[in-house]
Amino acid sequence: MENFNLDLVIFLVYLAVVFAIGILVSRKNKVSDDYFLAGRNLTWWVIGGSLIAANISTHHFIGMSGQGFTIGLAIASYEWLAAIALIIYGKFFLPYYLKTKITTMPEFLETRFNYKVRLIFAVISMVGYIFIELAVVLYTGSLAMESIFGLPLQWGLVILCVVAGGYTIYGGLKSVAYTDIVQVTVLIVGGIAVTVIGLIKVGTVSPEYSDTVFGGLKAIMDGSPEKFHMVKSWNHPELPWIGVFFGGMWLANIFYWGCNQFITQRTLAAKSVWHGQMGVMFAGYLKLLVPILVVLPGIIAFRLYQPEVGLLCHEFALSKADLAFPALVKNLLPAGISGLVMAGLMGAVMSTIASLLTSSASIFTFDIYKRHLMPDASSKQLVRMGQITTFAVLVTATVFGYY
Repeated sequence: MENFNLDLVIFLVYLAVVFAIGILVSRKNKVSDDYFLAGRNLTWWVIGGSLIAANISTHHFIGMSGQGFTIGLAIASYEWLAAIALIIYGKFFLPYYLKTKITTMPEFLETRFNYKVRLIFAVISMVGYIFIELAVVLYTGSLAMESIFGLPLQWGLVILCVVAGGYTIYGGLKSVAYTDIVQVTVLIVGGIAVTVIGLIKVGTVSPEYSDTVFGGLKAIMDGSPEKFHMVKSWNHPELPWIGVFFGGMWLANIFYWGCNQFITQRTLAAKSVWHGQMGVMFAGYLKLLVPILVVLPGIIAFRLYQPEVGLLCHEFALSKADLAFPALVKNLLPAGISGLVMAGLMGAVMSTIASLLTSSASIFTFDIYKRHLMPDASSKQLVRMGQITTFAVLVTATVFGYY
């Protein structure tokens, strides 16, 4: 009970700190550029950290870690290709976006095609953000809090809405970007803690290996070498090498990182082309860390808890691959550290929620409200509409995700 209380205290303190930072950094917001694009003044390190914080969510710690348990390191192909896609975006896409001074990606499509394409893409984007991504993230994040702290699903939704929704509605992109720095830092520290402690545990329980990080890594590589094959066969059901190297994964990555308002909004707020490009490069380097933070723990869980060959399966047999990361947190981490990891996991969820809210509000305000309903809207009216839209999107997605 004492351990649980310590973890809960750390988690609540974390939520309070993030909320306070989100409110404080945006107190000087005055015009629409401040609210929607952080005054177009974001520096490279804020952009890079915020990109990764927005990208990582429960599907990494649950889904990708589970795939590490099942498939192995090959699932990290998504992360390697994402790093390359970021470089392509920074080199070829971003300079043009910043030169044209666009606010949203649908706006870019009007400059390239016409207003009809802009409107269609705006509507499609908002529907996807609200009913597919935001609703799912709110629901899975609340489920995670229910499993960790025993909070009812409704209370989990309330916490996520009040904290992530509160500072996003108040401060816009600037609040989101600067809180993302805190989120991604805790996320990386927590992920590394799980990996390091997990490797030491493998080394400790493996005969003939030392109880160190390198001893544990060698034990895993010797005991489960198939998990470290990066290239699968051409007819692999999930990761055929032809599809990975030459197929649609490239198109998906380039669209996600280069044409998706949810991601590109941070780079559109860059202080200069240089800051934008360096931010994208920084995000690419951070992306290379993700397999260590989420895929390797899945392989560690396989080596420890796989029902048939796991070194500790007599103590705890993992029933589902998607429980790999939570199993390590529950069984290996001491009090305090587990609370930090839980905070990092919720931070990833809140970053994604805040990013989806900001991008949805920007698209509705500029591509629908200003473009078609109120062309002469003042800067103050745009900010107010952005705040109203953020609140409406949050309520809609919460209700849809719950029911």
